[in-house]
Amino acid sequence: FSSYLKENPFQDRKELINPVEVSVSENNYCYITEASEQIVVTDIQNVFQYIILGNDAETTFEYAESSCMDAEGNVYVHDKVYKEDGVGILSERVLKFNSHGQRTEILFETNNEKNVTNISDLKVVNGKLCFITYDDEEISLYVQEGNIIEKVYTIPYSTKQESVTDVACYLNKDTIYVAVASKNGNVSVYNNHNEEVYTYTASHYDTGDFFSIITDAAYSQDGDLYLCDTG
Repeated sequence: FSSYLKENPFQDRKELINPVEVSVSENNYCYITEASEQIVVTDIQNVFQYIILGNDAETTFEYAESSCMDAEGNVYVHDKVYKEDGVGILSERVLKFNSHGQRTEILFETNNEKNVTNISDLKVVNGKLCFITYDDEEISLYVQEGNIIEKVYTIPYSTKQESVTDVACYLNKDTIYVAVASKNGNVSVYNNHNEEVYTYTASHYDTGDFFSIITDAAYSQDGDLYLCDTG
């Protein structure tokens, strides 16, 4: 990826502060998410375009966990709002910014004072924004239809018993797969009929398929599942 970025686009500093994710849009713009600081946007030649400044929950984002973009240049940010003590998370949100870096609306927001709900796998698929939420009782898939965010799929899943490390989804017409990675090392995949299709286990030390704990899971556009292992 460093060869793709070519020269450093910043003139006032030589390194990023706290980068947490890098995304490339359909128009080959590069979006570098820097947590509470900013989201930096460059083009394919690594020419600086604009910055979305953060660290302000009221007007922009407070702590960007991830971002994605659509074909029109709109940017969607998975934002976390922390409590005043900085320890717990007050809410998680999905924010929309236009192609000029201005926040236009809050598309989705959780209330973690009642029930802790996590957002995961924010992305644009076939022109539609989608993301997953999970709490102590269920895992849900949301898809944007026009200006409305709709819950289209739910798996009854107790995260009290299995500590979830990441969740990923695959959408293709009527096909839905949701992969759930847990701290016990297993990755379970469910279809849109709430059936557990298959499970990857972390106990096969004697094979090349062994892994320990999955920290990140993601599906490709073709439905291939990628797992990032640690341990």
